[in-house]
Amino acid sequence: MNRNPVSLIVMLVAACSPTNNAGTSAVVSAVAPEIIQKPIVFDARREELSIQYLHEHYGIVQDDASIKPTMVVVHWTDIPTMKETFAAFERPGLPPARAAIGSASALNVSSHFLVDRDGTIYQLLPETTMARHVIGLNYCAIGIENVGNGSDLPLTDAQLDSNIALIRYLHAKHGIQYLIGHYEYSQFIGHPLWKEKDPGYRTEKTDPGVEFMRRLRARLNDLGMQGAPERPKASGPNLIDERKSPPSSRRPLTAGNDNPDFRYLEPDGMALPRGSFGLGVVIEPGHRLAFLTGQIGDNADGGLSDDFETQARNALASVGVLLNEAGMNWSDVVKINVYLIAAADIPVWARVRDEIVGDARPSGTGVIVRALANPKARIEVSVIAAQKVE
Repeated sequence: MNRNPVSLIVMLVAACSPTNNAGTSAVVSAVAPEIIQKPIVFDARREELSIQYLHEHYGIVQDDASIKPTMVVVHWTDIPTMKETFAAFERPGLPPARAAIGSASALNVSSHFLVDRDGTIYQLLPETTMARHVIGLNYCAIGIENVGNGSDLPLTDAQLDSNIALIRYLHAKHGIQYLIGHYEYSQFIGHPLWKEKDPGYRTEKTDPGVEFMRRLRARLNDLGMQGAPERPKASGPNLIDERKSPPSSRRPLTAGNDNPDFRYLEPDGMALPRGSFGLGVVIEPGHRLAFLTGQIGDNADGGLSDDFETQARNALASVGVLLNEAGMNWSDVVKINVYLIAAADIPVWARVRDEIVGDARPSGTGVIVRALANPKARIEVSVIAAQKVE
């Protein structure tokens, strides 16, 4: 394997240095472990989504996706190989398989470092660039992912050694104050570092395992880093699982406003989307169909607001008028197509759609386009509806 090692010696002194147990400044030096640079895609879209995430989830408004790290969060991937993990993190946008957290942001999950099972360390993002890896704390946390899980692929001694070397280096370079396992993140709720604005966005985690963190802390105890506050961890059946779609997310075929005349597709092994759409709808013979022309978000006078949410509500209102004219309602809709000109508008669209469409679960497709026919339009919505003929 060809490697490009990073060999740096970091010297932190005076006011920039951590203090020793006596409270006086100490000189700290750390040699970086061997780190292979393997960057994931960080293009204009990923930066835009990251900036949006910082704003919407933490109330942080800035022109870039930079962070000032004070914490290291250790994870396991729950993905069996480095290659598969890298592929999962590489693209800027969240893939369809991760629909369980899509309503929180279209930004893909990632991490700063990835440690393979033989201890090889890969750097995916600069330490001062935000990665989406831990709820409530991404704005200040460096993430280290370890290839493995807590069952058939337990984390290895080589990974433990590499984590220790890497964390020592990061502590010296950035003055890291906190070291936690991913399973401990929710203990920061109520702490000054906790900034998550969405009270419903929580996950229950077990990585990287209590024993791995115990061994890690035992060998890093001399650095004096703090752990998580002594508070209860997030738990319960309604939490989102960021890596898999849990059984509790499966809605029964007759849930909410599901139309009993349709058959909703929910094959085993496929994650269900969150929100007001499903994987597919089967229309049996004996239904009449309505194909509605795409609606943009113009006002009654034909004008278009600059506000995206206003356009989204107007577009859906227009669809509602057409459905009513056809003698139908949202429970009859079997397909929604939405065209947006900015990925940053996806969370607002999802919220407005869920509010108006309700519990109905038509199939859905979302497309980001360069422009719509009306250059001022930011959204266009078209639907297909079906109603049983009595």
